[in-house]
Formats: sequence, structure tokens, C-alpha cells
Amino acid sequence: MIRIANKAYCWGEGGNYKLGTGTTTDENKPVAVDVSNLSSGEYFTYIDAGRYHTCGLTSNGNIYCWGDGGLANLGTGNLTDQDYPTLVDSTNLDSGDKFVKLFVG
Repeated sequence: MIRIANKAYCWGEGGNYKLGTGTTTDENKPVAVDVSNLSSGEYFTYIDAGRYHTCGLTSNGNIYCWGDGGLANLGTGNLTDQDYPTLVDSTNLDSGDKFVKLFVG
């Protein structure tokens, strides 16, 4: 992932929607991650990819994940695959807590 002008880019094997572009197309050069689900003014500061899914930490301390939702990989509260970045369910965090780091297995 590289970030230029607050945009996120991914490339590589696109199976399971893990590039965040809405397709399963493999990409051999950087393509923009769809960030339409992010809040206004929010942007990715870090992205990490696993074998079947990808997650990104935002400037507001939120985490969004996309790709294979099996085994609850995405933290969205269900097992549904996500083809675009989807906000991780943070209802179990204490009030005011924000994520500061991200590592995907």
C-alpha cells in the first residue's frame, strides 16, 4: 500500500475482494482502494493485508476491513465477505477509545 494525497492503493492477487476495489481482478500495478464508506475527511494511514483479507487504520482511529469474512476475519459482527472497506464494529471498546495500530494475520 502507498498513500498519495490521502488516497490508498493496493495491488496483487484480487481474490476474495481483498484489494478493496469491488472486484476480484488481479492487479499488477497500484489501483485505488474504494474509500466511499469512510467518513468525510477520514483517510487511511496504514493498511495491512492477510492471505484473504485486508484492513486499514484511518486518521480518525477507526479500522475498516474488506475481503473474506469467513472465520470473523473482518470484525464486522458477521461472516459476510466485503468487497469494499467496511467499518469494524467497535461497540465493545470503552467510550473514547480509538485504535492506534493494526496487524492482520
